[in-house]
Amino acid sequence: MLCVLPAEEIGPQLDHGDRRQASVSTSLWGLSGISASVLGTDARVTFDGPFLRPTILRLSARDGRTYEFDGRVRNGFQYEVAEVARCVAAGRTESPTLPLADSIAVLEVIDGARRTLGVRYPGEATAL
Repeated sequence: MLCVLPAEEIGPQLDHGDRRQASVSTSLWGLSGISASVLGTDARVTFDGPFLRPTILRLSARDGRTYEFDGRVRNGFQYEVAEVARCVAAGRTESPTLPLADSIAVLEVIDGARRTLGVRYPGEATAL
C-alpha cells in the first residue's frame, strides 16, 4: 500500500505478511528526526537520528528495562568499511550480510514509489 500525500510528502507502508510491516514518512517541508524504530513483541529498538550513520541505539524492554549503546564515531560507516575489508580478504565479490539481491529489492521498492509519484530525473530513461 502506498499512501500518497501532496507531491512534497510521501508515506509508504509495506506489508511483509505474518504481522510484519514497515512504514516511512518524509517531507520536503519539515525537518524530520531521521530516526528509526523496530518494534517487537517484547522490546523496541530505537535508533536516534540520523539512523543512516551510527548513533545512539536504545533497547526498551517490555519489563521497563532500557539499554543504550552509543555507536557514534567520527565520519561513521566503520561497519560498512570493515565488511568490505572482510569480503575482499576472503576473495568475495558480494557480502553475505547484505547480498546484491537484497540491494536490488530495496531499489525496486524505491522505483515503485517514484513511479507512483511520477518522479523522473534529468537524463533518465523514460521507463522505470
